Amino acid sequence: VNYYISGTNCLSCDNNCATCSGSATTCQSCSGSLALSGTQCVGTCPDKTWKNGNICSPCDTTCATCNGGTGSNCKSCTGNLALSGSTCVETCPDGTWKNGNICSPCDSTCKTCDGSSSNCLTCPDGLTLQDSVCKSQCNPGYYQDSEKFCQSCDDNCATCSVLATTCTSCSGNLALSGTTCVETCPDGTWKNGNICSPCDT
Repeated sequence: VNYYISGTNCLSCDNNCATCSGSATTCQSCSGSLALSGTQCVGTCPDKTWKNGNICSPCDTTCATCNGGTGSNCKSCTGNLALSGSTCVETCPDGTWKNGNICSPCDSTCKTCDGSSSNCLTCPDGLTLQDSVCKSQCNPGYYQDSEKFCQSCDDNCATCSVLATTCTSCSGNLALSGTTCVETCPDGTWKNGNICSPCDT
């Protein structure tokens, strides 16, 4: 079994080959725990193949290395794809970010993130996004918009709500008249600290 025919002679195959053909190193099957890759017997199958018994079988086309022949058996990915569990994907799922060729987990406060685990893009329910951080409420001088992002209040507002110009308190020497910050309170009101209060009738 461990021989090949050369002309009229039977010659011995290389020790790595269980069977060979044409030359001692042109293996058709392998000895021991080695696997056949093309016509060579190897201990470790090359990239894009996996050890399927005594044969190096091709990986799925998305896998650079794998431990099985389907797209859910990847150990590393080709091209610009990233490994999510054991599958290669173009876009990492929510809760993970593309860290080179691997989908790494986001910080637990982020629903989605990018660039690093703590650079949040969106937040879980109940939290709002300000400067790439998910918080329970916006910092003073900011309000939460309908998309749950913290937006800057108008310069005249110290604090605001719903819109940048809907002031709830005023900056500097301005006074709050309804939801607007003014230098001079309108007729019928007087400047009571930072609030325009109604005059006595």
